[in-house]
Amino acid sequence: MKNLIKSLALGAIVAASFTACHTGESEPSVVVDNVVRTSTRMLVINTNVAASINFGGQTINGQTATFNTNANTGTVNVTAAGKKAVTFDIDFNGGEYLEYDIELVSEAPAVPAATAEAVGADPVSNGEENAEDNGGVTAEYSVAGNTNTGVTGDYSITVFTPNETETNIEEVQKNEKIEEAVLALDCRPDGAVFENPITVNVNIPESEGFNLGCYDENDNETTSSHTGDKLQIQLTHFSIWDIVLKAELTDMKETVKENVYSGDASKGSISYNFKFGFDNNAKSPLIIKYLKKLFGVAVKDVNKTVTFKKVEGKAKLTVKQKVTTYNFTSGSHTFNVNVYGKVTESLSIETSEEDAPVVPTHGGGSND
Repeated sequence: MKNLIKSLALGAIVAASFTACHTGESEPSVVVDNVVRTSTRMLVINTNVAASINFGGQTINGQTATFNTNANTGTVNVTAAGKKAVTFDIDFNGGEYLEYDIELVSEAPAVPAATAEAVGADPVSNGEENAEDNGGVTAEYSVAGNTNTGVTGDYSITVFTPNETETNIEEVQKNEKIEEAVLALDCRPDGAVFENPITVNVNIPESEGFNLGCYDENDNETTSSHTGDKLQIQLTHFSIWDIVLKAELTDMKETVKENVYSGDASKGSISYNFKFGFDNNAKSPLIIKYLKKLFGVAVKDVNKTVTFKKVEGKAKLTVKQKVTTYNFTSGSHTFNVNVYGKVTESLSIETSEEDAPVVPTHGGGSND
């Protein structure tokens, strides 16, 4: 699954010209989209532990990093001591706001090949720290007595949450099946090949009843069975394997929320709040992971300030936001989510005729 994550975006619709309506000496004029505006894109990265977060040549240390940028695309690198590094690409897709929650996890302990391959050896597991970082998910396999015909090296299995997403939710239609990786297994040594399939046992809390599968880096599904919270997977080679939750989009409904904000145009700015992310009451960790892959982050309020050329008068900002409700089914589970999508802004300024800017119109004629 190589397509990169697509999160929700904030956009603005603004015209770049002045329009003055002269209706009478005592009546005000309306200057529509009086725009000498400044607007930069904002990228917010949240992590579960203190980390070094790099984007666009800037590095911020901590658990939250906010980047103001003019770039539409770029690469984010997140590192922390003792944790598996995370690298992913972002795309504002013409919008102005993106936010991601990144889960950094501990690397699983490595077991020397001679120890792991010995007859009667203990299974190779992801270890206590990695299991704790993943909400109690445990994974183990045994290569004892099996023949590795591929590369050699230490054995390990690290569980993590992948950042890539395969679905462009804007293009999905009702009754389509949507498969997203909610967990991944980094099985090492990468490239190991076995004469007999290796059985990997993964225990995923609260996963009973979901439709799960396991795919390699080329989207080939391997044999697996899911009983209760236990997923048993058959692997013939080692690499990164995605554990995928399979769901069907059974219904969707779109609405548009509109708010109007007024202010003193001489201040040159108006502030407003909007919601970003998804709103869902599900408690299952798998559902939350699945929704984060599709829709970014759990809903939160974001404040934005629109700036424009100062002029005497009254400014009015109309803000519209698309809200979509999606209903899903996976196995015996049904769940729904409200998603706060793209925001558009329309700015108008009401001012007296004498304060209105004079703009040539249609072939250089006057504004009279």
